Amino acid sequence: MLVDATLIVERHVSEFSERRRLKIAKLSLHELLIRKNPYMFIARQIEAPQELAEEIVGAALSSSEETMFGHTLEAIAVDVCAEAFGGIKSAAQGVDLEFMRDKRRYVVSIKGELVESWTTPDGYLDWAAIVDLSVR
Repeated sequence: MLVDATLIVERHVSEFSERRRLKIAKLSLHELLIRKNPYMFIARQIEAPQELAEEIVGAALSSSEETMFGHTLEAIAVDVCAEAFGGIKSAAQGVDLEFMRDKRRYVVSIKGELVESWTTPDGYLDWAAIVDLSVR
């Protein structure tokens, strides 16, 4: 069965972008400032208010973006599996999705893993390493 994964990815990336936008909209300068050490900004020679605002917002977003993006990738995998094999999001702890194929039941746990190098020696993305990681 051929699945148009592009539509699924576009929908989930759009939802991720909207969640990120809402997170930015909910940020309070007061809350951000009380969580940050002002001496760190002095040590980094940040003087302009715009630089300070960019640094604070960036720090607040980076801590939550990876979690949000991990959920996005999992949702993409579940939806593609649902379209391709009639798979479902598993209710079992530690299991992400389940599906049947060729009279066999597959139970899948999706794990993030670091690749030693995401780039080739000339600085381009090493798609072979990324794809190899995804099929293990």
